[in-house]
Amino acid sequence: MSAQSVLNQIAVPLQAQSGLVCVVDKIPVCYFCEQDGIFDFHAKMGGWTNGCLTHYLMYRSSPRLGVGQGQLWITHDQVGLRDLPRG
Repeated sequence: MSAQSVLNQIAVPLQAQSGLVCVVDKIPVCYFCEQDGIFDFHAKMGGWTNGCLTHYLMYRSSPRLGVGQGQLWITHDQVGLRDLPRG
């Protein structure tokens, strides 16, 4: 599944957004399977984990992304430099 198709399903634009979309150097493997773990989220069973879209939808504690709920991880090659937050 492409990053764009995932974003279309969760209605999040492919751009850095503080507390929602985080730009990382490398996407880790999903904690539950071998797919890309593009979500960092608070799980129903407690604690934070990373997971693919399937496991994010299964185990997330909140239906939304945001501070204290979860965020989407994307890599630098998925966004343009103009989209990166200024620090």
